[in-house]
Amino acid sequence: MSWQQAIILQQEEHVVHSWEGNYEKPYKIMTGDSRGRNYREQEAKKRKKGILVLTNHRILWFERRGLIGKSYHALFEIYLRSLRGISMGGVMIKYVSITDEKNGISISFERCRKKGAGAIQRYDS
Repeated sequence: MSWQQAIILQQEEHVVHSWEGNYEKPYKIMTGDSRGRNYREQEAKKRKKGILVLTNHRILWFERRGLIGKSYHALFEIYLRSLRGISMGGVMIKYVSITDEKNGISISFERCRKKGAGAIQRYDS
């Protein structure tokens, strides 16, 4: 199933742009020495491949799953009116950090020119 089949558009909503990328999902791990002492909690990030979709109403992330048969599953959505900040950076691999009323989200793009990633900021303005 493609992401186009997975998306459910609202009334008068249309897709403006989409990008392939990696969503960085934070989680906690326990680290310690080889003898099982000095354990402490540490932050780590797991990368999930998928598609970032910009519509005229919201930003959606579709996680890509499956080894043989690829499928896409909606992981989160952010309404454009709830955006609080967008920042971009990166030299070789571009990234976009998106902040809404609740969360901060980081997405990296392997094959995206800064001009393409900038569509999010242009559309939000």
